[in-house]
Amino acid sequence: MTAVVRCLSPVDGRIVAERPVMDEAHVAGALEAARRPTRLAAGAAARAARLRGAAVDAMLAIRDDIVPELAWQMGRPVR
Repeated sequence: MTAVVRCLSPVDGRIVAERPVMDEAHVAGALEAARRPTRLAAGAAARAARLRGAAVDAMLAIRDDIVPELAWQMGRPVR
């Protein structure tokens, strides 16, 4: 049985998101993948700028899905 993290809405207690828990091997792989580009990058400021841009782009790409989910997780209306 795979472990699952459930996010409950503070509004009505319903499950608004379920995500599988990563095992240690996947976590180690994700950490290594995250470290690898930093070894090759020019500097902290350049890495931060690229990361901010990528993070914003990623959030904008899923905004139609993520906005209602985040609102329910916080118990707030979507505006």
